[in-house]
Amino acid sequence: MPQSPTPIARSSAPETYDPVEVLAYALTAPEQQDLTVADMAGRIRELLAAAGQRRHDACRDLVERLAPLARANEDALADAAYICHAEPDALAEDIYALRAFAADPKGATAVAEMRRYLEEAFVPESERELALDRAIADGQVSFGVLVADRERARRGQRGPTTERAVAEENAAYGSFVTGPQRMRTAELAFNHFRGVYSRRYEDFHAAYWTASSRLHARLLEARRDVQALTRLNSLVELGAPVGEATIGVYEELIEATTACEVEADLAEALNTATVCPGCKLRLGAADHAEAAGAVLKRLSQSIERQLSRLSSVAVQAILERSSDPRVERFLKVVQAAQITTLTEVLDDDLVGYLRRFLLEARISTLLDPILDHVQGGGEDGESATRDALEKLADVLHRAIRGAAQTQSEDEPAP
Repeated sequence: MPQSPTPIARSSAPETYDPVEVLAYALTAPEQQDLTVADMAGRIRELLAAAGQRRHDACRDLVERLAPLARANEDALADAAYICHAEPDALAEDIYALRAFAADPKGATAVAEMRRYLEEAFVPESERELALDRAIADGQVSFGVLVADRERARRGQRGPTTERAVAEENAAYGSFVTGPQRMRTAELAFNHFRGVYSRRYEDFHAAYWTASSRLHARLLEARRDVQALTRLNSLVELGAPVGEATIGVYEELIEATTACEVEADLAEALNTATVCPGCKLRLGAADHAEAAGAVLKRLSQSIERQLSRLSSVAVQAILERSSDPRVERFLKVVQAAQITTLTEVLDDDLVGYLRRFLLEARISTLLDPILDHVQGGGEDGESATRDALEKLADVLHRAIRGAAQTQSEDEPAP
């Protein structure tokens, strides 16, 4: 019985392996026929061509991954194998996959689906037992096992029972086969993992969205604060807007904490999918509690900063000239720094009035020197007049842009 492919050392390169030997074993096991390199290259091209006719994703991936082998002649076959895989186990398994899809498409598809599930299932470090279950299944579900079972069935043989027979089968199918694992045993290991994983995921999914619903409610309660900040930011005479990035994060969190609605079908979906098809939530994913707390804090700080601007002597002096009782109440709220009351008082009408009132005060500041100059009958200061008018135009443009932005953000989503 020939020995299984094992790494060999080369003086000028890291530890590597003999790809031609691995290909010979994988193409002929368990009979171990003598093949020339040209025969191997031809056989691989035939198997890849057959796999390319199938629509399964695993076949498409095989054809793409082993494309260098399909293009290689006998002289370049070894180099092409290195390009495809740096490890002999992976190369052998891909060749077994080609053989399996050619000889037993249904069985190969089942193995491919099990391997996909095992690869896609995310298991956090905290789930050690679940990780062990996956490792056990991962070590048993392989195309090499399927080929071995099929060959035994074709020959009317039972699985190896003696220690020597086990060793011989391991040698025949390559060092990556760790024992006489039959597909039935592999399926049982896979089904055990999938069952445990599904239950863990369902419980986590339910707990995650219960907590997220509470966060969502907290965030919705702050909606009026967001609207108030947006309206205050439209008062361009107060200065540059504040907290705009915070508002953006707030809207993202509103969407991220909107409850998933596919829980009723989740158990069925997890037979083939490793995450909820609706929310794509990964097992063990962190919730948004920390992010929500941070954004609400920054939102409050942004409003406080605008209140501080409104409390400045200059702004207070301007607003105190108004005879509108709403402005008087607004000033009291600002002076008391009552954010909750502010969101109740600061509606669109009041913001519009404040915007106009502050704008008129700013315009008056720009025009008063010119009007005083006209009243005094001084010389024509064309340069000063042009400069004042340019500033006036800039003030008006900024005010209009601020008003338009507020209106667009207040419009309901379609």
